[in-house]
Amino acid sequence: MSGVVVQRKRGVKFLLGLGVFFIPLIFSWFLLRKGHSTLARILGFAWLAAGLLILASAAYRTISAANIEAPAGPLKTYLSSQIAASYDENTVAADMKFKEQRVKVSGKVTDVSTDFLGYPYLEMAGTNTDVGPQFKFAKSDAQVVAAVKKGLTVHVICTGQGEVAETPMFDNCKILSTYHSVQIAASYEEDTAKADMRFKGKRVEVSGEVTDINTDFLGYPYLEMVGTNPGYGPQFKFAKSDALVVATVKKGSTVQLNCTGRGNIAETPIFEDCKMAN
Repeated sequence: MSGVVVQRKRGVKFLLGLGVFFIPLIFSWFLLRKGHSTLARILGFAWLAAGLLILASAAYRTISAANIEAPAGPLKTYLSSQIAASYDENTVAADMKFKEQRVKVSGKVTDVSTDFLGYPYLEMAGTNTDVGPQFKFAKSDAQVVAAVKKGLTVHVICTGQGEVAETPMFDNCKILSTYHSVQIAASYEEDTAKADMRFKGKRVEVSGEVTDINTDFLGYPYLEMVGTNPGYGPQFKFAKSDALVVATVKKGSTVQLNCTGRGNIAETPIFEDCKMAN
């Protein structure tokens, strides 16, 4: 005698339906249990697929927006004494100008020290002979800061943090080394390895006469500056969003840039992520 097993149909209960509707990624899988109809499974997983598509689309828009390079002008440049004078005159107005802003600052070093947390900082000349604006660095930059001597004039790029105890404070600072394009070309001709140690991966300021304005094979605009060879010199690449800025530059003009070194490629010193400094 043989029996026939009849599978009992399982309905989609109210709570399960709510779960599938609001959290399909978890509750849709419950529809795979025995007893649920094919229609319920199709509807549940279709809703899951639609939800995943919506999430993927939103994530793509977010990532795309984050990756769009907004046109950025050159960093505003100040003397340390100008910053001190601004805070002496009007703290609120000075905060609007400097706080949370990335700026370039030049000034004479009056002190080299560390704060109570061990972060190295430079103090530069202000309006008061006893105290001036302070510029804090990462602990990993301690050796760089240790090489700075009192009385030197340095150039730094920092983010303003406002006034603390009547002292203008800046952090996330980097000392900006300044070179001429001919110096860079000569360094690479003399010793590529030593030149890479000086420039590769470093943020530097470069000035020089423009000898060519062009785009590379990927469409990135670049400037070529005078080197030791009259035929070619170091190249300085910009973001595509800066194409209009680069288009205003004329051959024969002298420009000043902030760039990151990328080494010697095909016997040409290459720098990228460049911004006009003047």
